[in-house]
Amino acid sequence: MGKGHAARIEWNHGLTVGHAEIDRQHREMVELFNTLHAAVYAGQAGEAQDRMLDRLLLLAKENFASEESLMSAHAEEQERFGVHRAIHRGMLQEMQMLRDGLFQRGGHVNAKTLNFISKWLFEHLTHSDRELADLVRCARGAGICTGDCRSRADRLPDSENRESAAPKRGAEL
Repeated sequence: MGKGHAARIEWNHGLTVGHAEIDRQHREMVELFNTLHAAVYAGQAGEAQDRMLDRLLLLAKENFASEESLMSAHAEEQERFGVHRAIHRGMLQEMQMLRDGLFQRGGHVNAKTLNFISKWLFEHLTHSDRELADLVRCARGAGICTGDCRSRADRLPDSENRESAAPKRGAEL
């Protein structure tokens, strides 16, 4: 398809945070996005796909609650993860506004909606949750995260970081 079409998201190890429940939620969001993606680009946009968007929003809320619960167990990291919580709130607000606007206009999920969701979900998995992955690794290795723990990607030079540590997006359909 042409330029501007949302790419499917390919699940891979680079998207994991190392926490079984959160990884399950992330995988389910990716699978639901990819199902929605396939339906929209096959011309099947309608009420069933609108319900998938609602399910994706509910999964995001569930996931954010799980992540925030995990972060709240690390009092020494509250300032750092206050930013993470604020990002969650912003993401949910954007998704809710998108959903409400779409349905108020009587529209259905479309390519423009998919582009937004793709960017939103990919940003969540590849950027905002990298600190969460760091927290999980620190908690496993040292019992607590000292705040000095940094992910491998944070320590790599920019070019190496982008080439080897970044998860890959799927090919456009």
